[in-house]
Amino acid sequence: MRIVAIFFVIFNHTAKNGFWLFSLYPPDSFQYWTYLFLSVFCKFSVPLFFAISGALLLGNDQESIRTVWAKRILKILVVLVAFSFLYFLRSCVTENQPINFYEFIIRLYQSNWNYSFWYLYVFLAYLMCLPFLRVLVKGLTKKHYYYLIGMSLAFDGILPVLQYLLWNGTVALNGDINVSSITGMVTLYPCIGYFLEHKLNLQNCSKKLVALWGANFLCIAMSCYMTYYKSIVTGDIYEWTSQIFFNSFVLVNCITIFISVKYWFQKIVVPNFWERLVCSMGASVFTVYLMHVGIMESSAFCKIWIVFHEKWHLNYMASAFLFCFLVLAAGYLITLVIRVLFNCMGIK
Repeated sequence: MRIVAIFFVIFNHTAKNGFWLFSLYPPDSFQYWTYLFLSVFCKFSVPLFFAISGALLLGNDQESIRTVWAKRILKILVVLVAFSFLYFLRSCVTENQPINFYEFIIRLYQSNWNYSFWYLYVFLAYLMCLPFLRVLVKGLTKKHYYYLIGMSLAFDGILPVLQYLLWNGTVALNGDINVSSITGMVTLYPCIGYFLEHKLNLQNCSKKLVALWGANFLCIAMSCYMTYYKSIVTGDIYEWTSQIFFNSFVLVNCITIFISVKYWFQKIVVPNFWERLVCSMGASVFTVYLMHVGIMESSAFCKIWIVFHEKWHLNYMASAFLFCFLVLAAGYLITLVIRVLFNCMGIK
């Protein structure tokens, strides 16, 4: 699951070379709708990371609050500061600016030094809530989990879609009716991950899985249509302002991927070599995430697009997927080198 998720995190950062490629085509073209579908589909990646964390961490109620802070939160804080500082130094070198530690601290505190590091800040909030969530999930029945899913679909998906179809964004529900404390990233996806891992029986669910994929397809199609519809209404097709409906039904997508991967790997037998490779890559995903923006923006990888497009004449989306695979592979190889160096120095 982690490998699939990090691949689409990388894809999400390919801009008009991949993620936003659909915007370069007319809406009546096959490419527009196919590439838009892929762009909406890829949004399951970060929610899936939180679902995985919930599946693994929320059942461990033996951990004290002190341990959560000393072991988990402190670790993420150190990683955030260290890698932010590396990206800070990189910006100083590339922009030929003096090293200003005050600027580094202020931006670290109120913003970030890498646009992908928003995830670390949200993950810190999740870890702070971990002791409460561990108590919460133990008291929820299946009915409560289904209610939680329904709340998210209603307030994050169905209601915003209906509002926009009716009033084109001029009328919205009273903001005081806010359930984001329950349907937000910090609460929803870890709880759903725990539910899918510990409460849901996946034996003999192949027919239900087919139905779930059908529902997922329809939800992604609705997000695609609403993105298109909003662009017609507003004329806005900019990457950072046109994604309002990308996450409308991402919960369905996340659940579908989680259940599918778990179900398939319960059914198939993986040869030992591939099992070891998958486990090794899965354990490297966090490091790949920390490094992938630097790898993508390096001069060597920037030139890869020229090779794909001008020399090999590859399809643009095929180029994007191959590029993401190479970034993932490069990050994995760097992680292996770091592991070897740490082992030689006796660092775990």
